[in-house]
Parts: sequence; C-alpha cells; structure tokens
Amino acid sequence: MTVNITIPKEGNARQVEIYVTDDTGKHTVYNAKVNAGSTINKDVSGVGNVRVQVVIDGSVVQDREL
Repeated sequence: MTVNITIPKEGNARQVEIYVTDDTGKHTVYNAKVNAGSTINKDVSGVGNVRVQVVIDGSVVQDREL
C-alpha cells in the first residue's frame, strides 16, 4: 500500500512521521522535515493486522487499518 500526503502550501516546513503498527510491533517508516507544498509517497507494509498512522507536527492526521 502507498501512503500519499500533500503538505499545505501555506506556512513553514512540517515534521512528518509515518508509523506502521503490525503483529511485530510499532515501526517508524518515515520521519523527516518537509517543505510546504511537498508531496510524500511512501510504500508501507506489515505482518498480520496492520495500522498506518500519519503525524504532522505532533498531530495525528491519518489513522487507518489496512
């Protein structure tokens, strides 16, 4: 599965983190400061029950099970 995130064009750079939680635990699959207006495309996968969480500047903006 691919996670697609578009950072709003307004404002400063944002801290973006993508976490995958599966049967083996919680893993950070992306952690970077991203410029405004950028797009992130990240392939993610997991084992068993998989949940993907996207955090921007400390706020959860996406939380879903695959």
